[in-house]
Amino acid sequence: MWPRLKKELRWLMLASILSFPLSLVFWLLYRLNYTKDGNLTMKVFWTGFGVMFVCIYVTRIVIRFVKNAMAA
Repeated sequence: MWPRLKKELRWLMLASILSFPLSLVFWLLYRLNYTKDGNLTMKVFWTGFGVMFVCIYVTRIVIRFVKNAMAA
């Protein structure tokens, strides 16, 4: 149980670390569409962070599912 929990926490930390720069990319894309107020607001930043975090975790689950399906 502990090794699996440790691995899951590691993935959580890596996803959080990777989501930070990806949310800045989200912000840059946001600025392309809304030039009037292209400022980085906390709402835009946390929206981007949440989107990227969910995408990373969904990708991890899909990859794990495919690997288990190929092994069976």
